[in-house]
Amino acid sequence: MIKRLLLLDELEGVKLTVIVELSAAQPDSAMVNHKKLWGLLQDRGVNIEGISDKVSFIRKNNDGLKISGVGVIDLSQEGVISSLINAENNVYFAISRYKLKKIDYGEGRSYWMNETWREGGVVFFALGFFDEPSCEIAAMGNKEEILNLIAN
Repeated sequence: MIKRLLLLDELEGVKLTVIVELSAAQPDSAMVNHKKLWGLLQDRGVNIEGISDKVSFIRKNNDGLKISGVGVIDLSQEGVISSLINAENNVYFAISRYKLKKIDYGEGRSYWMNETWREGGVVFFALGFFDEPSCEIAAMGNKEEILNLIAN
């Protein structure tokens, strides 16, 4: 569905941003600090070759390290989206018809979602994927932007 949306003439040139947050806290070790999000995912067999502009964020909290990251998906690479969705609970995709300003994804989920919506973007995520054999893709954003996507 996301690929189909990005092929629309009206959305030509729009990038698909992926945001991943590891669901479990990680130990504060040299290996985790070195590999960060993208190295840890690659070690688990996740296909990250089709992702560019990868950035990782590490926040320390009481139970270890909270690791997240952001990148841009190359839609010509097969299996990247499904590999990410199958590997982690907290995977989000964001698109916008406008060039998003620089968003600090390290500030946390609420912050970057609000900034994406403020810039006219839409956030997609799998709903119920780990609870049910079939899942739905949910889209959250401004009503006008979602209606524009549905109308196409």
